[in-house]
Amino acid sequence: MISFLKFNFFDFIDIFITSILIFYFLKLFKGTKVPQMILGIIFIFLIALSAYLFDLDSLKWIIQNIKTIGLIAIIIIFQPEIRRALSLFGKSSLGKFFFEKKEERVERIVDEIVNGSFLLRDRGFGALIVIERQLGLREYTEKGGTYINASLSSQLIVTIFTPPSPLHDGAIIIKGDKILAAGCILPLSENPEIDPSLGLRHRAGIGITEVTDAICIIVSEEKREVSLSFNGKLFKNLDRRNLKANLLSLLTF
Repeated sequence: MISFLKFNFFDFIDIFITSILIFYFLKLFKGTKVPQMILGIIFIFLIALSAYLFDLDSLKWIIQNIKTIGLIAIIIIFQPEIRRALSLFGKSSLGKFFFEKKEERVERIVDEIVNGSFLLRDRGFGALIVIERQLGLREYTEKGGTYINASLSSQLIVTIFTPPSPLHDGAIIIKGDKILAAGCILPLSENPEIDPSLGLRHRAGIGITEVTDAICIIVSEEKREVSLSFNGKLFKNLDRRNLKANLLSLLTF
């Protein structure tokens, strides 16, 4: 058997990494003029290849003399796109995976959630914000919810829960730095020891933490307070500092 036709595990890794790099390269440059410029470069490359295949001396002389200048010209021409691509890579999930420390990532996520919760409180809007931990919550994202899979931000949280948004009723479910779904229906707690003055929103927030290991933030529009529920327990009227401290101690993405 011809040796170069043998395929092993390292060949698979090589092809996989190369495919990922090409995919992100094309994705980063999507919507710019780069694809058209690449076509132009490919055309020039084909001309150069033809010059060497058919031994066209004049073309070969031109190519030999301009290839170094051409490389510098390409870098200059593509400078804005290269700068943009590197910036986007740093902000992308892949870039954050490689370069952002785990503690920094968790704190960034917590800050977005805390800011969104207190913006809603200050505006007098209610909310149920569920954060997935070890146990998956697919049952609840598919149960009456609308799949979003959007990057987590405090602005998006506020937008979802601001009436008359069609998704402001129900809960949002967060996994990592993504809002997976909104308008989700949660199970109500049937614990007889719960304060009878608590409404359905608080009972739903407690209920999801009784049947899963999730964390739930409840924003009350009536009392304008932020509460936290986990392991079936409710901690009412937290301030920003206490909410952030509790979330940081509970979350390990």
